[in-house]
Amino acid sequence: MGRLRRRTPRSRAHPAAGVRPPQRTGVRRRARGARAAERRTLPPAHARRARRRPARSRTLPAHDELRRRGRRLHPAGCRHARGQPERPDGAAIPADRLRRHHDRGGVSCIRRLPTGAGMTAPGSIRIVGPRDRGRLPASTLLINTTSHSASEWTTELSPFHLGPCRVSGGHEARRMENAWQFSKVWPDQVGADGNPTEAYWTWAKAGWRNDRPVRYPRGKGAKPAYLWWHGEKLAYVPGRLRAYWPLYRDAVRETAAFARLRELVAGGQDVALFDFDGYDHDSAGVPLRAVLLDETRPMGHAFVLKALLLFGDGVAPEQVLETADLAPVAAAASPQLSFF
Repeated sequence: MGRLRRRTPRSRAHPAAGVRPPQRTGVRRRARGARAAERRTLPPAHARRARRRPARSRTLPAHDELRRRGRRLHPAGCRHARGQPERPDGAAIPADRLRRHHDRGGVSCIRRLPTGAGMTAPGSIRIVGPRDRGRLPASTLLINTTSHSASEWTTELSPFHLGPCRVSGGHEARRMENAWQFSKVWPDQVGADGNPTEAYWTWAKAGWRNDRPVRYPRGKGAKPAYLWWHGEKLAYVPGRLRAYWPLYRDAVRETAAFARLRELVAGGQDVALFDFDGYDHDSAGVPLRAVLLDETRPMGHAFVLKALLLFGDGVAPEQVLETADLAPVAAAASPQLSFF
């Protein structure tokens, strides 16, 4: 026997029964029209979501965020309070546009360090890296100092964007990163006398002329023979102190980004500098002096940046080495912590 098909009972409301369904009444039509009119008066969905969750800058606090932190818009050290309105890029703001600048959340009201009595204490400076875990305090401003930063002004702190720089032999490198990387001499580029060969100079000059930064010219994990710097062969730690440190210091201190960061710290803003070759040495109990002399860990540019903020933009490594006790903490061996 075949399967029995279930018959659907017909009702008076079913169209197949030959009976028309009941029409909407006037009351239902008016209610539907009222709901449609109400929807037309509401803002778009994305505007309602933005109203519920106001965006917060991770790079520089807006005025409403400063209010939440208990800060005034015009502290005593503010340029506007002194009658010198100025944008972060240094350009003057016309008086008729000053109020509009404030309404848009202008950043030129961040506190500066006053002089004389009642000086504002500078903010603390931490360094964090990709391996650091934990949540930063709410009062700490995260500054991404790498080229991967979402904020355009902080990318100027990266060695990938700094330059040009003077290197060995009177040559000039377009990028600070290439000035450092192509000053390394590799084993196959060392001649019989121990000095760089002509093949090295051809390779290095091409790298210094390159406008695109090169992080690993010979691949990640490769170890150079030495660093050639103005006629001297330097090992790991001497190379970072005598070559990398002055290269980055002299390049970054001329940027508007460094001036802006220094102003933030001087005004009492706590900051955390993110660097791929950085780590939270303060939480580990490692003084900054130990970081400079530690052969087991890399010293990213954020450590030089921190020294510039603490000791001044002309600081030399010797000044940092004289300030703290040496207490290095042993680090586990890792391919990332390779030579240079």
